Amino acid sequence: MRKIILFVLACIAVGRCANADELTNRLDRLRPEMVRQFSVPVSPWRFHQPAVVGAEQPDFDDSAWQSVSPGFSWD
Repeated sequence: MRKIILFVLACIAVGRCANADELTNRLDRLRPEMVRQFSVPVSPWRFHQPAVVGAEQPDFDDSAWQSVSPGFSWD
């Protein structure tokens, strides 16, 4: 009886691994589309201290501000 239970558990584990691989494969196929739809460009970033009123406006000219990369710290 113990061997049968171990066999059944092994089959369940193998089946779950197969399902996990299938899911992983589907996610790998979806990844490029997800990146395209939900990525936000991170360069160029501009930084200026202190905060400037109105700088959140899309047409604000920040060309004189310092260019920074992600991970930049102003501390």
